[in-house]
Amino acid sequence: MYNASDVSASSILDATQRLASPPPRPAARVVGPERPAAPQEFFGKNSYVREAPHAHPATKYADTVPADSPSHPPDMTLPFTKMHGAGNDFVLLDGRRDLPADLGPVARAIGDRHMGVGFDQLLVVRDGASHPYHMEIWNSDGSLAQMCGNGIRCFAKWLYDQGELSTGPVTVETAGGPRPLEVSGYVNGAFQAAVGMGVPDFEPANIPMCPNGPGSRTTLNPNGMHLTLTGVSMGNPHVVSFQDSVDNFPLEHIGPLVEHDPAFPERVNFEIVQVLAPGHLKVRVWERGAGITLACGTGASASVAVAVLEGRIDPGAVDLDMPGGRLRVVWDGPGHELILRGPAATVFEGAWPTINSSEAL
Repeated sequence: MYNASDVSASSILDATQRLASPPPRPAARVVGPERPAAPQEFFGKNSYVREAPHAHPATKYADTVPADSPSHPPDMTLPFTKMHGAGNDFVLLDGRRDLPADLGPVARAIGDRHMGVGFDQLLVVRDGASHPYHMEIWNSDGSLAQMCGNGIRCFAKWLYDQGELSTGPVTVETAGGPRPLEVSGYVNGAFQAAVGMGVPDFEPANIPMCPNGPGSRTTLNPNGMHLTLTGVSMGNPHVVSFQDSVDNFPLEHIGPLVEHDPAFPERVNFEIVQVLAPGHLKVRVWERGAGITLACGTGASASVAVAVLEGRIDPGAVDLDMPGGRLRVVWDGPGHELILRGPAATVFEGAWPTINSSEAL
């Protein structure tokens, strides 16, 4: 499993340099600025929204306060920030504001994409035990998660925008262990950070999983579909399956069956991966507790770790195309720290009227 002592600032900086200097590749798919969603998709009565710092001009909602709402946020509302990393979307709360320990009901309410704000995970800023910050993660189904690679970049961006972080190294505690980051700040208008994702762990007991093959390999037959899977822990459990094409794979049907299979006592995240070229993967993800997401940082890391372990790609820098955008991973092979780099964006800020309504925390 991940051990903070295995990581040095020099290893992050070295990997960051390689991340910033990619080898020649086919042109990346360009992901445009955040599309401003219609406010009525997200907000109900007594909700409000204000311009997010560093957001693209198209995301400014200066005149979108509902007619039946007060001109200012009501007392006892819950401020939040909506963010995303390559389309993997989050709501962030400052848990240092006397929030309760159990935010499962709040996560389910705010995470509802029809009746709430909608997100893949809820990120909560807490005080750390050994480091200044702890990132708490709640899935949209109200369950806790250990680690989120895209989320931790958004977490760092929020702290950076608040003036609590500057460029350079920082360590953030998570339920999956402490994670070192190298914050680059805004590069060509986009926030960037590199994250030490830990040393991939293929030991079945640490994932955990009950394999029926050698090592952490197992086979399943959900709905009669034969799958060969390899498990790995990135601080949370993953299984990876390689496919000739990920586009037509029925992930919406097979994903929940894999997640809840008895072979995985704590459930599991599930990646399907297509090797496009040396150092270039295409990935889709079913996240435990969230379902299909547009990107997943620990899923990207798991995909590279298994691809290198099985000899499908060489160690080094790897580009991953996910439905929400492109991420980059550097891994030098077993025993080495895996480094993830990608963007983080603020979409908007708002207030949830939970505390001031019948939906009490």
